[in-house]
Amino acid sequence: MTGVTAERWALQIDANRPIAMRPDGVTILFDELAAMEPGAAECLKARGLVYVTEFTEGARKFAGHIIAVSWGQAEQIAQTRALGEEVTGLFRADPGTRPG
Repeated sequence: MTGVTAERWALQIDANRPIAMRPDGVTILFDELAAMEPGAAECLKARGLVYVTEFTEGARKFAGHIIAVSWGQAEQIAQTRALGEEVTGLFRADPGTRPG
């Protein structure tokens, strides 16, 4: 992961979408499920591939999702985004929901 630093950026958060804009011009979708069809998202959750993240900007806390094969990979993705995200859990599908 070349070029990844632990530097914390001052962010602008889009008011309508889960997008953070860094001052270096990089725009990051911090909820990887946001653009997916609900059935596809449920399928990934049922397979244990969706991790929940949190980060704080100013006085507000934001939550997101990362699609990854392991907790370690989710942490690497969070670090690469450089939003100050912390992986907080594995998102599981509702047992009563049948993926599309």
